[in-house]
Parts: sequence; C-alpha cells; structure tokens
Amino acid sequence: MAVPGMMEKIFSSVRAKFRGVATYLWPQSSNNQAIGALEKGKEESFEDITSLREKYEACRVQGKWDEAKSAVEKMIEIEPDNPNHYFLLGMCYRYLSKRKVAEPYYRKALEMKHDMAIDDLVSMIKVKSNLKDSTHSRFVMISGRMNYGAIEHEDKSVFQNKKYLTKITNKEQGYREILFYTELYNKYPELQNIAPECLSVIELNNICYITMEKICGDKPGKEDLPAIIKMICSTLSAINYRTYSDLDEVVCVTEQDIDLDAPIPSKNTNYLIKFFKNIHKKINNEKLLYFFEKKACNNSFQLDLIKGLKQIILNDRLYEKVNPEVDYAFLHGDLTPKNILIDQNDHRPVFFDWDKYTVGPAWLDLAHLLVRSKLNFSEVDEVYLSDDDTGGRLQNIDKIFFVYALILMWLQRFDQHSFWAEENCYRPAFQYLNSLLPWRASNSSL
Repeated sequence: MAVPGMMEKIFSSVRAKFRGVATYLWPQSSNNQAIGALEKGKEESFEDITSLREKYEACRVQGKWDEAKSAVEKMIEIEPDNPNHYFLLGMCYRYLSKRKVAEPYYRKALEMKHDMAIDDLVSMIKVKSNLKDSTHSRFVMISGRMNYGAIEHEDKSVFQNKKYLTKITNKEQGYREILFYTELYNKYPELQNIAPECLSVIELNNICYITMEKICGDKPGKEDLPAIIKMICSTLSAINYRTYSDLDEVVCVTEQDIDLDAPIPSKNTNYLIKFFKNIHKKINNEKLLYFFEKKACNNSFQLDLIKGLKQIILNDRLYEKVNPEVDYAFLHGDLTPKNILIDQNDHRPVFFDWDKYTVGPAWLDLAHLLVRSKLNFSEVDEVYLSDDDTGGRLQNIDKIFFVYALILMWLQRFDQHSFWAEENCYRPAFQYLNSLLPWRASNSSL
C-alpha cells in the first residue's frame, strides 16, 4: 500500500505531464485544448491550488469567465484565508458584468490583506494624501484588469467641488504606473500637462494606492482628435533624445523585452506596439510580416498587400533609415479612446493608465489611437497626414512607417474578409505609400 507522501508524488507527476501539455498549447492560441489537458490531469489525479490556478489563467485568456469563476471558487474552498483568491473572484464577476457582486469580494480581499477595516484604510489614505477630514470618500469599481477597485474622494468645502481618485492596484502588476508617478511625472514637466495630478503613492502589503485628481469629462469623439493630436505633438513628442539624452535608460530600464517568437494575440493592436517601438531593427519587421503573411494565407488581396510591404520595408531596407535618436520619443503605449477624457472645465485632453509607457517612433501613439478611433484612411489623411501643423511636418520615412503601422493594425483589428476595410483602409493606404516611393509607384498596385 502506497504511503500518502508517495501518492502525492505520483499525482504530482501525472499533473505535471498534463500541465506541460497545457503550457505548450497556450502560446499556440489553443486555449480550449489547454483547458482540456488540465481537466485530464485533474481526472487522473485530483484538484489542487496549482492546477486550479492554471485553469483559471487559461479561462481568463480565452474570456471564459464562468469557468474561471468556478475554478476560483474551488480555490477558496481549499484556501479560504487567502485574500488573493477573493481578488480573482471579484475580477471574474466584474468581467461577467456583475460589478455590484464583485465589489464586496474586492473589499473583503483588501481587509484580509491589510488586517484592517476599509474605513480605517480610507482614513490612512486621506491623511497621507493631505485630504481634509471633511472629504467624503467611498469605495467604487473601476475598469482595468490590474485594478482592485478605487476610492472616490469629494471635497465639498471648496468652490466647484474638488474630486480625487485613489486607484488600487497590485504592486507587481502596476509597478510601471507607480514609477511613472514617482519618477517620470516630475522629471518630464511635459507630462504634467496631459496626466492627472498625483497627490500620493502608498505601498502596503504589495498593494499600491495611487491618489490623483479625478478628471470629470467625456470620452473623446472624432471631433476631438485634432486637439488630441496637437497635444501629443507638443508634449509627448517633445520628450525625445534630443532634449533628454538619458531617455532610454530612464524610461526603458524596467521594461520587459518582447518575445519575438511568441504568436501575436488575435485582435490585439496594443501588442503590435511592442514590435514597432524598435521598428528600426530588421528582425522586428521580419517577424511582423511573417506573422501577417501566415495569417492572410487564404486571402489573396491581403497576401498581395503583405508582399508589397515586404518589398518596401525589407527589400529596400527602409528600416535602416529609421534613426531612433531623431525619430523616437516618449510614448503612452496604450493610447486608445478609453484612456482619454476631455476635461469638462478647460476642454483639454487628459490621458490615463500610464503603465505601458515606453520609447518608440514619435507617431506610434497616434497610429494606434486613430485605428482604435475607427478612422478610415481618408479620415486619417485629413486629420493628421495633411495637417500642416502635425503630420504634414513628418519626413517621408516617418510617413511611410506611420502608414505601414496603420495597415498592420487594421489587419489585426478587422475581420479577415472585410470588404469595407479593403476599399477604405488598405488599398488607399498602400497607394499613399507608393506615392512616397516614386520608383515603385509605376509597378506597385493592388
């Protein structure tokens, strides 16, 4: 008869076998098969925290939040005193659009994590943020995968009620936003024009509380894009190597290198920024174009499009003409309409969620924003490329790579067989590219 310790070793070996299969399948975008492998491992041994956590991760990646919730509930049955499990359960409910159900789990997790009541935690934050005792505060839910909710503060004792927001995040996941406010916000004065004012950053038991001014306003519409573009050109683009020679070592010191061999997640335009921030390197262009060529295998138009881009970018070695010391600047890294508000008081655009800041081509944030704002090429041309104060000032090489980025982001964003995208985005963009390369214009068409 096997002793318990030996049985555990046997079961661990069985789980490890199926876990290894799952680990291989996840990067291949085979999440259903990965989950199946974990389930098989469970059947042949028994459920433990490690296998349940891995199942949760597989379900989270695929957006199967009901199954993810079931895995977390079993984790709580095994470890009811672990506050991290309650954070995960709150996240599951939030993504299931059940914010009211999620809120008490986040509150419970915070109280367990700090061994104090929420009211005591709020009082501590108010003191360290120099907020008045009369300030009314309440716990609320906010969006963002790394956020554990927030605390809203309202000081009604001043004219035009002053509002603040304490963003609650895991220190390990949100450390770059912490660095943004503790180091970069004051180092680069340009950032103070476009980011909320920060009152305090408090770290407690691996949870971070960032208290900042709360901007009241609306999400930007297409009519706001000219002002946003000019703001980017006058602020972010001004933080460059010519102005700050230590930019790279200050901004990129904590940034993780991208795995160029990992598959690019479907529909994820933000992931492309990780490639484009070093687009002066041959390998980045090769990997990008190989991925999109493989993705377009059943679409003759897109295959011709990628072939044309390969001729322009790789065959003519245009990437060698991109000079980081001249063309690169500070980037938000995730500039989409959801991360911008138009301040209702002074109508200026304010940018949020700075955890993905980086350095790359000065136009890259704009390319991402315009794609995520659902503009077609003629609209991009009108609002940026043909504007004498912004895109019209770009050198030809910058225009080429800007449009190159637009095309790949559109390919990533749109359905593979979108006729609208073909006629209104890809084709006119590629024609514009060729107009910048007269030696190719005569024999390059789609």
